[in-house]
Amino acid sequence: MSKPLGRVVEEGVRAWRREPRVNVPQALQQAVSLGGLFLLLGESMMREVEPARFLQVDPGLLFDMVPPFLQGFSFYLGFYALVNSLFIGASIAAAGMASRGEPVKVWVSLRRGARLYPRLAASNAIINLLTAPGMLFLLPSLGLREDPRGLLWMALGWLACILYILGVSILFWMVRFSIGVGDRGLREGLREGLGLFRRRLASILLLWLLVLGVGILLGLAALPFLLDPRLAPVGYGVEFAGSVVFTTLITVWFTQFYLSVE
Repeated sequence: MSKPLGRVVEEGVRAWRREPRVNVPQALQQAVSLGGLFLLLGESMMREVEPARFLQVDPGLLFDMVPPFLQGFSFYLGFYALVNSLFIGASIAAAGMASRGEPVKVWVSLRRGARLYPRLAASNAIINLLTAPGMLFLLPSLGLREDPRGLLWMALGWLACILYILGVSILFWMVRFSIGVGDRGLREGLREGLGLFRRRLASILLLWLLVLGVGILLGLAALPFLLDPRLAPVGYGVEFAGSVVFTTLITVWFTQFYLSVE
């Protein structure tokens, strides 16, 4: 018998508060990802995506964002499958321990993440290959910067890109939990994850709405610091800490959800 969604969220928060060490795998993942992204893009290109630029009435921003986004997202897709799959497995293992009321041991979660790594890396590679075509929506409008309708086409391209990537992410989201929590093989994990999406579509979408809502609030909380160059280090610290807590809570919530419908 599955639990009500409100109880899943409540018990997830309780498990997260009871075991603060459940945050460690996500902290490691965020640190490694940010370091890799900075090395790839470099300081000069990172300035292109500074939050302050979003407040400027500059139609060209939609065009200027395309190169760093394509580079950063391509890096993310490859890095996610090859490296982050280890930390995803560790984070799911830690969330499983916390959800079952067991003490979270970081080294145990990392060891379990290493055991899950081949299956999670393979599944993430497959999912990322299906996600990558979303970037193609941005390419047709790149040469239309001087065209009167170019800005409209680029805005539509960004919208289509975001909706496609988000849709694929939600469709395959439960696969990682079928593999990580249910200990399924690659084929079984893909099949079960997609089956859970079909059977529990409303619950998964509601959880994702909660995730998106909390994510927007965290972004707004960090934004005032990021807009002031003097407070930018504080803003990045708030953003990093919020991201670690937020992604850990997401993992705990969906682990609780998987256990409730298993």
